[in-house]
Amino acid sequence: MQGFRISPYLQELMVVVGVNEVYASGNQLLEQLLRIPVSALAIYRITVATAENVLETTLYQPVSHSSVYAEVDGSMLLTDDGWQEVKLGRVFARDAQSGRADLSQSAYCALSAFL
Repeated sequence: MQGFRISPYLQELMVVVGVNEVYASGNQLLEQLLRIPVSALAIYRITVATAENVLETTLYQPVSHSSVYAEVDGSMLLTDDGWQEVKLGRVFARDAQSGRADLSQSAYCALSAFL
């Protein structure tokens, strides 16, 4: 991804860590594996920028009568092993004629650091 003074390979590693780990512990993991300092904020920025780029350049085009929206969020859950981060994605369509979102047909995808 352009605009960052980080090699494409390191950016790819940062995104992998960013979508699988809590940012704060993800930077510790990268530092331990690569022996270079990586900030949690940098992992966050690269991950978000990559996600935005993927959404802009996706091969899938919405059908002419609707628009497709994607939402992503994360949350912390208390488990037997302590607090764990869970990330959730949701995709739904908006009908161009009515202008209303059709929330009755959503697709969800979840990822947990403890799975």
